[in-house]
Amino acid sequence: GFGHFEGVDYAASATRILWNDPSGDWQLLLLADLSQAFPKARIISVALISGAISATLVLLLMTLLRRLHRQSLANGQVREFATALEIHAEQKERIASLSLRLQQTQDLQELGQILLSEAHLLLGLQQGVIYLLADDDSGGLQRVASYACATPPPERLVPGEGLLGQCALDQQAITLSTGETTQWPLRSGLGEAPPNCVTIRPILLNQKCIGVIEMALDQAPDERQQAALDAILPVLAMNLEINRQNRRSEKRHADSASAARDNERSEELRQFRQQQIDDAQRILALRSEINALALAAGQPRPYPDTEPPA
Repeated sequence: GFGHFEGVDYAASATRILWNDPSGDWQLLLLADLSQAFPKARIISVALISGAISATLVLLLMTLLRRLHRQSLANGQVREFATALEIHAEQKERIASLSLRLQQTQDLQELGQILLSEAHLLLGLQQGVIYLLADDDSGGLQRVASYACATPPPERLVPGEGLLGQCALDQQAITLSTGETTQWPLRSGLGEAPPNCVTIRPILLNQKCIGVIEMALDQAPDERQQAALDAILPVLAMNLEINRQNRRSEKRHADSASAARDNERSEELRQFRQQQIDDAQRILALRSEINALALAAGQPRPYPDTEPPA
């Protein structure tokens, strides 16, 4: 065992010794001064070294844990970045496919319908309508396409009329968060429900508004959907303008062809009239010759004198 005597720690060990003493067996007690076996300085140094080793191990463990944590965060960021790249690539592919489909479309209404159908897939569009500036120079907005509207929207709008007209006038996007009391329900065969968001965007080409698009969405567009919408609208504007220019060119060509046909008919009529005049003059000349022959033969003239037609 251990003991403490006069400020010194001892290690003690006792055993019985047969000494043939009538009083009983003897006890042999051995004491070892622990301060000599384990000096305090050595104990302190060992404790310090042990503490340093423990602190070093703890520090290494914390460093390893922090490194694992940073690696886990980095892996998560890499996965998020890879997912974002994949989504971005998919969006670019869809937009490129949409652009090709729009370029291959000659009908203005079909073009708008394709855009709204694609917006349903990309943005969660529930209802939508597209208006374009009319070709009659009236400055009004003409409806060219709608999507899933229970009641047909107005055929024409005036810039400044309602939110759509105001969007065309200001060339600024308008976004409304709707609630349960909205007057614009989304109807289907199973019932109806209000949209969570209505957004109105101007269709701009070279900083000029050529139309507006209004969309009812199941939720407000997130950053990815906003980027997709920002990419789709210029494609729509370009193809709408190309379609409009093609129609104007076809109209000019048709007008030119009609004018050419009118000119051709006029020329044919003029030639026919001239042919009639020439024939009449030849007939008159022949009559004059017959009259002259009749006079030479002493016969009366068979034809009266007639002036040629003008």
